[in-house]
Amino acid sequence: MSSEVRSSGPVFVVLCIDEQSVLQSQLQVLGAAGFRVLIATSAARALNILAHTPVNAVVLDHKPGELDGLALAVEIKRVHPEMPVVLFSASPQQAPSRLRQLASASVAKGSSDEALVGALQGIDRERPQAQGIRAYPRYDIELRVLLSMTKRVTSGVFWVKTRTLGEGGLGADVPVSLNEDEIVLLDLMLWDNVLTLPASVRYHAESLHGFKFIDITSEQRRVIRDYCQIMQS
Repeated sequence: MSSEVRSSGPVFVVLCIDEQSVLQSQLQVLGAAGFRVLIATSAARALNILAHTPVNAVVLDHKPGELDGLALAVEIKRVHPEMPVVLFSASPQQAPSRLRQLASASVAKGSSDEALVGALQGIDRERPQAQGIRAYPRYDIELRVLLSMTKRVTSGVFWVKTRTLGEGGLGADVPVSLNEDEIVLLDLMLWDNVLTLPASVRYHAESLHGFKFIDITSEQRRVIRDYCQIMQS
């Protein structure tokens, strides 16, 4: 079976690794598999690439030089919440648990050449959810939203403030840590419209949580779209 990337467009990957031998080896392997590889030997370089280049995934080591892997992953998720991160470490199981949670996949450096390629191909197959190619655009909008936790033994209700909003979901700072795939209810106050939508937690990086709306109707999407476009005009 061919290991080439099967995608509708080029897949750009940032390699944030400071070991030259490992970097050169993976650069060759990923390039042969069809990935467009961008090299970042420091966290600052990785963040600069993400700010100016459409990237599909970031591969980082547990200790990529001047900024540790956890701090880099948190910063990536803060600025680019949907960006997939692959933990590429000699001992992924020894990385901080928070870093393992933020990572879309983990690959040990001693694995076969196909391991990292396979992890990135798995992410590539989910590209409709990846950074910059969502099914629906996101807008930088601050909005107070009432969040209700209904699936826990101890329920809770909180006001949260969004960072981004779109027809497919929102990103917001939440005062408690929610689990990935946890279901909550969100009450969006859009002028005279109050939309009550179930949503699942897609990720969280410190206080920032990403939510995906569940069972949203076309009319509800229209209301959100109109609100976002007017607020951004």
